Amino acid sequence: MEFDAGAITTLVSISIGAIGATGGFFIRRADKRREKREAVMEELYRQRIKDLEAEVAASRAAEDAALEKLRHVERTALRWRGQLKAAQIEPDPEDLPEV
Repeated sequence: MEFDAGAITTLVSISIGAIGATGGFFIRRADKRREKREAVMEELYRQRIKDLEAEVAASRAAEDAALEKLRHVERTALRWRGQLKAAQIEPDPEDLPEV
């Protein structure tokens, strides 16, 4: 059983082409899956960043509100102290409001 060199070359070329096409198919399929996973992860990270930014903003708003309340109490205490001084009453530090 003898094969012609042209036939052998053709068979080898077709086999290599088939293997290359199959490999290319699997590589493209893997790339598509990877790109889909990356897109999902990217969206997940973007949403997580938005959630964290909202959490930070809420925390800052709460801190600002607490600071404003503290400043209001301090201003009120100073006015109260000023009124006592104007009435020539020496305020007792223990009577000052809790800050």
